[in-house]
Amino acid sequence: MLNPGSSQPLLEDGEFILGDAGFALAPFLITPFRGADMHGPNVASMRWFNHLHAKMRVVVESAFGRLKGRWHVLRITNAHPTLAASVQELCVLLHNFLEERNGAYDEEAWADSEEEEPAYAEPDCGDAVSSAGTQRRTELFKALRLPWVANAE
Repeated sequence: MLNPGSSQPLLEDGEFILGDAGFALAPFLITPFRGADMHGPNVASMRWFNHLHAKMRVVVESAFGRLKGRWHVLRITNAHPTLAASVQELCVLLHNFLEERNGAYDEEAWADSEEEEPAYAEPDCGDAVSSAGTQRRTELFKALRLPWVANAE
């Protein structure tokens, strides 16, 4: 996967992104198991994987929550794409600058309203990509030493 506008890879070999159920499973984007997939002899392992997946994602979601809480302009989605990208980049730079220097952050003043997890349509990125994503997720199972019955997914 290449970085847009560059010949540099966005992710190095072996790296991946954790995504929520709103994204399609791909080799570079690992999503949790959906309810429809939770059957067979691997259900307990699937649930544990989803638990570990959620624990890892919560750190990132918390950081994005702080970022959005500090810079409400990031909630505006109807800007021109070039302007939106510039505003996002500037907000991230300023946010990181403040975070590194323990800049003041009032969580109560900037708390997000309780947003419900949206109901997602089943994303589809094609059988080949989905199959490669399934293989990658199975490799993660083995790396995490979770029990897995082959060909049961």
